[in-house]
Amino acid sequence: MELLAPLTGLNPVPEEKSSKFHYEADKFSAARITPLRSECVSVPRVKECPAQLESKVKKIHHLEGDSKLRALTGGAAVEVEVLRVHLREDYVLNENYVDPQRWKPLIYNFRHYFGLGGELGRTFRAEV
Repeated sequence: MELLAPLTGLNPVPEEKSSKFHYEADKFSAARITPLRSECVSVPRVKECPAQLESKVKKIHHLEGDSKLRALTGGAAVEVEVLRVHLREDYVLNENYVDPQRWKPLIYNFRHYFGLGGELGRTFRAEV
């Protein structure tokens, strides 16, 4: 995740981002991950990810507050419709369920990474 964190697809990089971010056209190569063709959407999946959801955006709920700050921080909740679920075979339980003992989701919480246990790391922008 942190190989991707300081990258942006915006070229030129907006001035307010230029001190911490740099342009990268090929984020898959930069993050050393493999693109995998999706079946229902145009964006590729990540081969190394054991659980993948192909989705389409249904509605974007913009959060309240200053519009300039919202543009910089990405203040929106996005409602999606899941079109296809891909799950690595060894994560499937009883032919139709995700095995909770195998799946270990990465949880992003206030610029820190957690699993279902203790903290696993922090982002390059974490202040505490």
